Amino acid sequence: MTRIPSPHRSVQCLWLALLSGVVWPAAAVESGAQARMLLTKMSEATRSLSYHGTFVSMRGSRVSMMRIVHRGEAGGERERLISLMGPAKEVIRRNDEVTCIFPRDRAVVVDRRPPRQILGATLSRPVESLAAYYDFSVLGGDRIAGRPASVVGIAPKTPDRYGYRLWVDSKSDLLLKSEVIDGGGEVVEQVLFTDLKVRSRIPEAWLEAGISGQGYSWYTGAKHIAEALSSAKWPRGQWQVRWIPPGFMMQEDQARAMADGTEPVKHAVYSDGLASVSVFTEKATEATERIEGHASMGALNSYSTWADGYQVTVLGEVPATTVRQIAASVAFVPARP
Repeated sequence: MTRIPSPHRSVQCLWLALLSGVVWPAAAVESGAQARMLLTKMSEATRSLSYHGTFVSMRGSRVSMMRIVHRGEAGGERERLISLMGPAKEVIRRNDEVTCIFPRDRAVVVDRRPPRQILGATLSRPVESLAAYYDFSVLGGDRIAGRPASVVGIAPKTPDRYGYRLWVDSKSDLLLKSEVIDGGGEVVEQVLFTDLKVRSRIPEAWLEAGISGQGYSWYTGAKHIAEALSSAKWPRGQWQVRWIPPGFMMQEDQARAMADGTEPVKHAVYSDGLASVSVFTEKATEATERIEGHASMGALNSYSTWADGYQVTVLGEVPATTVRQIAASVAFVPARP
């Protein structure tokens, strides 16, 4: 399996807490309105309900299992993720503040990021705004984790995006399973609950980290970024992404500190409301590992290149050709004298 480059541990945290036209049956076209209604309910249920369960993620040859505890409350959301396979790790989220605990590295990273659907189907905009880029349909019914579900198909209108199949719980409207579909109709990634329970109340103790982090190295995003930027020598000008698929809009543009204390990384996030793409630019030093070319893990593709003495990496839940085209368009524009 090819390694996905990760500029620093803060970015690993972002992706941990952490998913060509596909041809659907012709009869499904009439169910577009029903599919959009199901997705709207799913998006709201995922944020507002309290639930806990276990899900399995299959990305290429990599299989992982995690436990999730989620509580919807008046002040927003609380969430805890516990890895059940491989190296121990936990993610604690309170709205957009995320704490990632890595016991093997004895490190804790505290950062801020927008909430992200854990099963790979982010709806950061109203579903109606996606209609210009995707077709929606109801493909039938099924059962996941012993729960009846409606299957929703999302087919991209252009080959620069993936398609999706989503299993929405018929009772709670929670997302029970997701599949990411490539242009050939193959499933490149899937995530599904093996058990799920919806509760009226989640005890506070269930949301607290099981690992204290005492004696660990702590990296707090805002403080670490401020310190790194104060000593960093950024060139006058700006990085520009000159091509991005239609419908993708910038959601975030900031510097992120590296946990090892070297140069900070510029990080821009783009989304069409369903899929997202990150663009990282990192100043090259003698210690910088030069990475070039494509890497993938399930639906997650990256392409790295060098430009003007910087490592440029594009990482996103879009096809490999899309991340490569985006990376080729990234350029530094110097400020005018």
